Amino acid sequence: MSASARSLARARARWLRPASVYWRPELYERYFTRTPIGSLLRRRDDRIVHAALDRVAGRDDRVLEVGAGTGHYTLEVARRCREVVALDAAPAMVDFLRARVTREEVGNVETGAGHLPDGIEAAGSFDGVVCLGVLGYVSDLEAALRALADRVRPGGWALVSLPPRTAEGRLHKAIELAGRRHVSLRSPAEAREAARRARLQVDGEARAGLTSGGITLLLEARRRGSSDPA
Repeated sequence: MSASARSLARARARWLRPASVYWRPELYERYFTRTPIGSLLRRRDDRIVHAALDRVAGRDDRVLEVGAGTGHYTLEVARRCREVVALDAAPAMVDFLRARVTREEVGNVETGAGHLPDGIEAAGSFDGVVCLGVLGYVSDLEAALRALADRVRPGGWALVSLPPRTAEGRLHKAIELAGRRHVSLRSPAEAREAARRARLQVDGEARAGLTSGGITLLLEARRRGSSDPA
């Protein structure tokens, strides 16, 4: 890398905000519950996420969620499974989620701090892992997926989402850049290949958004065992 390229990369890194300090939970929830576009996007995301959870989640499952945010999907997983360990990189989100779990008297959710790819300290192995709305903000998708796969038992399931390289995805990237936040877009083929290298077998995918291309690409996968073909 040339000196000018290194200087540009350093300037860009200083200008962009860390993901852990960007979102304010109250504003995040207000956008997705009280604005027409936000509410519509959430309903369409819910449709594909709930259908996937109905297929993969079991009553006795212990589930890890990374990037739990305000807990919108945490509570859905908790209703279906035995235990949920819900992590987020933003302290404000963790506090919001902890208060929400207490207020709604959900007794099978443990909250804590954690981030991809190397900041997951949850103990033990999990039957499933959920990571929704996070992977667009990681630069190394394969490393992030591998960190998730490493927490899941062989044969266990994974449900992850990321923004695809579509018109909606590009608009989302531009809006986030204006807010000093970088988003990486991937094609379905790139996402599947990264999952394969991370020992995740993609069994299905779905899209949601305002158009057919969508702003959300959802992958439903399982963790391959050592004897499974790559």
